[in-house]
Amino acid sequence: IDAFEVGYKYAGDRLGMDVAAYYYDYQDLQVSIYPQGTAITVNAATATIQGLEGQLRYALTDKLQLTAGAAWTDAEYEDFPNYFRFAEVPGFGFFAPVGFDSSGLQMQRTPEFTSSLAARYDTELAGGMLALSGNFYYSSKFYFDASEYVEEGAYSTLGLRAAWTDPSELYTVALY
Repeated sequence: IDAFEVGYKYAGDRLGMDVAAYYYDYQDLQVSIYPQGTAITVNAATATIQGLEGQLRYALTDKLQLTAGAAWTDAEYEDFPNYFRFAEVPGFGFFAPVGFDSSGLQMQRTPEFTSSLAARYDTELAGGMLALSGNFYYSSKFYFDASEYVEEGAYSTLGLRAAWTDPSELYTVALY
């Protein structure tokens, strides 16, 4: 792999940020396939990944912090003629590997766009510390295989958490 990255980081009293741009050029990238549950490793002759990512953190007050981040990734198999796609064998109810050229397709498990937004609020409660936080995450669609046969559609998740830490800081009780 030839890897190139350039970025910038900043950390101040209330504001923090980091941004990066990157380019990866793979030669003889190894990719696993799983026919009938057994892993087989094949070489994707060449592949490239390029992208941008960034994150911004800001403390609105001493108790409330916000974080936002996003990433764009263009990941492609440039030359990958020796992959397999699974095709159903009619009348037998199982799938068999069939040769497939994945050249020009999106790299597996690599969404084109992801983003997140988070907030955290801390305050004293009953002698201890109460922390309320939430995180929203988005991912565009991606594929679990190099033939783009098994797709994970775009999705979002939301996580919420409330935690109280006792005054001795030995115990924490949390709901999430």
